[in-house]
Amino acid sequence: MAAHDTGAGVRAEFDDGSEAFGDLLIGCDGVHSTVRRLIDPTAPAPSYAGLINTGGYASGVSVDTEPGSYEMIFGKRAFFGYLKADDGQVWWFSNVPRRDEPARGELAAVSGEEWRRRMLELYAEDAGPAVSLIEATPEIMPMTAIHSIPHLPRWHNDRMIVVGDAAHAPSPSSGQGASLSIEDGVPSACGTCPPRKRRSPSSLPNAVPGSSASSRPPPASTTTRRPARSAGCSATPSCR
Repeated sequence: MAAHDTGAGVRAEFDDGSEAFGDLLIGCDGVHSTVRRLIDPTAPAPSYAGLINTGGYASGVSVDTEPGSYEMIFGKRAFFGYLKADDGQVWWFSNVPRRDEPARGELAAVSGEEWRRRMLELYAEDAGPAVSLIEATPEIMPMTAIHSIPHLPRWHNDRMIVVGDAAHAPSPSSGQGASLSIEDGVPSACGTCPPRKRRSPSSLPNAVPGSSASSRPPPASTTTRRPARSAGCSATPSCR
């Protein structure tokens, strides 16, 4: 992918040969953002957080929490979080410590049933519903390595900006990913699309309130600085 400032807007060119034109290019393309590199080719690469992550959806398990309330457990050997939906289904995730960063394709080579076996072992001594939820989950999601971006020196230019995990990816155990994305999106939308009249901004610093690096909202920088120790445990052989 490539992007070019045309003077009147931005033209994005995609790998399949297609193009798109607009006033701005907003990169909400995740921790491994392409737009971040277009804005700044020297931008720091995401840092491995020392954790691998999976999750799933379980039905028929009773949990002692209100619908919409997120519960997070610092287990002896791994971190576990879950949320009860209005229909009683429970959505859960697991952060498993691992010191060395997995090689490409290594985690995908392990079957979901094998990950289930390993996680049942990890949470066997913990209080809470982790074991029951993992057992009741029809399909374990693919395990992935967690990366974070604690600081991004340059996250916009005149026509391009990154938001959400593309700009400041925190660990999932912080529970702040969606919140920070909303914090980015609201001022961006308010700055570029005022009521009753949409305008084409000549530059992001003038269009988006707080778009200078020095005025980054404190919650974003504070949350993304929290270390991987939020998992509440250290790596063990069974985490691999």
